[in-house]
Amino acid sequence: MKTDGQIFPLVPSLRLWLGYTAIACLLAWFCFGDLRHHLLETHDADNFRDNARISQDWPFFFSLEKEQASGRLLYEFVSLLAFLTWGADPGWYHLLVVSWHVGVSLLLVRCCTAIGYNIELSMLTGLLFLVNVAHFRGIH
Repeated sequence: MKTDGQIFPLVPSLRLWLGYTAIACLLAWFCFGDLRHHLLETHDADNFRDNARISQDWPFFFSLEKEQASGRLLYEFVSLLAFLTWGADPGWYHLLVVSWHVGVSLLLVRCCTAIGYNIELSMLTGLLFLVNVAHFRGIH
């Protein structure tokens, strides 16, 4: 009989991480599967116009006059790289965003375990982070 209160204690291992990754990818596919087929989102056209202008005038990247000046330079740089790679196709851009969310979910699990949370709570935290965006987009 267990005394620590855990019904199904998990032991961190490569197999567990691969299983979690598979579950996260499956959950992302379930929650965001049709995202690639969405037409332009609220701000996609603005981003594409900004990126087209940046590709012609590189210093505009740092301008506050952009239509979508977020202040998050890493995000804006990744958006620019995606634009330079795929052009103004929102499908590939949306898939990139979903894959980043899956990756950040994995990183969140790793960070939670590194600061001392048990693996079960860490994985639940990562999955809740992943699906939280689905509810936001579904409502808006």
